[in-house]
Amino acid sequence: MRPALLCLLLVGCRLYDPRPIDCRILCGANLSCPLDTRCADGFCRLISGAHGACECRDGDQRACGSAVGICQPGLQRCGGHEWGACEGAIGPREESCNGLDDNCDGLVDDEISLPPPCARLLGVCANARQRCLDGAWRACADPAYGPDFEPVEVSCDGLDNDCDGVVDSRPVVQLAAQVTGRWFFLSTAGGFALIDATELNWLDRSLQPVFRSQHSGEVLGAASSGDTLILAAASDAGVVLTRVERDGGSSSRTIGQWLAPDALELAGEVATARLNSQVQLLTGQGAPTLLGPDTDGTLRLSQTGGLLAWSGGLTRTSDLTLLRTGSVGPLAALIELGSNLIAGVPLAQPGQPRFLPDLLAGSPSRTLTALPVPPLTGIQATEHQGRVLLVGIETLNALWLVDERGTQRRSIDLESVRLTASGEPMTALAWEHAGAIYAVRRCAPR
Repeated sequence: MRPALLCLLLVGCRLYDPRPIDCRILCGANLSCPLDTRCADGFCRLISGAHGACECRDGDQRACGSAVGICQPGLQRCGGHEWGACEGAIGPREESCNGLDDNCDGLVDDEISLPPPCARLLGVCANARQRCLDGAWRACADPAYGPDFEPVEVSCDGLDNDCDGVVDSRPVVQLAAQVTGRWFFLSTAGGFALIDATELNWLDRSLQPVFRSQHSGEVLGAASSGDTLILAAASDAGVVLTRVERDGGSSSRTIGQWLAPDALELAGEVATARLNSQVQLLTGQGAPTLLGPDTDGTLRLSQTGGLLAWSGGLTRTSDLTLLRTGSVGPLAALIELGSNLIAGVPLAQPGQPRFLPDLLAGSPSRTLTALPVPPLTGIQATEHQGRVLLVGIETLNALWLVDERGTQRRSIDLESVRLTASGEPMTALAWEHAGAIYAVRRCAPR
């Protein structure tokens, strides 16, 4: 009875055969799916009659978005077999300098589109930008301006290295408002010095004032030795030689024999004076030495004090050896171009500087390359990096800077001029106009 009943039941009932419903069944192992379906995107899709997307099962949820940097994840819900929008997420934004990873790429303060410019915007600094450091923009230090930047321009390379808008030069600056009588402009180890009747102005390499000091007595001559200045001033007891240090220290001694000299010349520790047409030399030790008569007004020392040229001849100042007798002047300058190469610049023919060793040897006189010099007054000359530099004033009040390789003319209304050079490619010029002193640093002619 039981088997028969079981058989009747089996005959009267239909076997279980679930009909696949699209997007309800996940693919099994090896992408297996029920009959009439195929695995696609992880779901068993009807082979015929499938329609729409099949991304998820309705009611499913999942996290969305990023958890890197400032980004925070949100939530996606499945509806109509499709994932909806990411709700509640915080997404990336444009990177800024704030110590955060704004664009959620795992890096802090990177790829900032346009950093603010540096303070200097001219010359080689045109494209320099500030640097973001520890979440804040930092003022540009010198390296930010690139390899060609120079805080004080010394290169003659056709670039505006110090970013002041002037190529291979410094703008004209006024050094003193009122100057009366003699004034001197000297190169020092740390910069320059301007000396007038009562005041000494120390300047740095950019011609900016560092400090001032006062001195008494009319200054007859001035020279520099490193960062020490030697001033010669007149007094009732004679000429007072004063050493002035940059730190303010000073020491003086009086040359009683030099009362009211007709001319005085200094070069470092060496001084010469002309009294009653007689030339005397002071080398720093003992009393002055009488060299002999001066007949044509020549009295010149070399830049290092190694040689003295005067109308009576040419003397080596180190041992007072008379190297040549007779006139060697008048000279605009006596310049030591090297350890044994001396040039004299004749005042009457400044365009024809001559080698003095030829004069001493009695050989035919060679000349340096002729300099293209127009008629000048107030001529000065110096050595600059192994070359002769001439500076003077044209009759039309224009300043000329000349050497054997070229000439530069600068239209300036001036009355007197001073030239000083250093071991740098830049040279400094100072001039007087209407009682004021102006100066500029610029490339020497190349």
